[in-house]
Amino acid sequence: MDKQLIIKFITATAIVISIWLSFNSKTKTNKKNENPAIAAADEKERQSWKYVKWFVKILQFAAGVGVLWIAFKYLFS
Repeated sequence: MDKQLIIKFITATAIVISIWLSFNSKTKTNKKNENPAIAAADEKERQSWKYVKWFVKILQFAAGVGVLWIAFKYLFS
């Protein structure tokens, strides 16, 4: 019984740390280049990858929710 409590404590700690790290992440700021041609090309490239980035973020969120669901389910069993 003690081993299960230790594993559940470690699971709860991992959940708290993962949530804290996801909200504490620093976002990258996009610096614009001084050369207008390069700045325009960078903006065009960012625009072309916009939907791919959204899709990846949605997948990451869904996977995170799934992992948290499994962890909470185990924690309260």
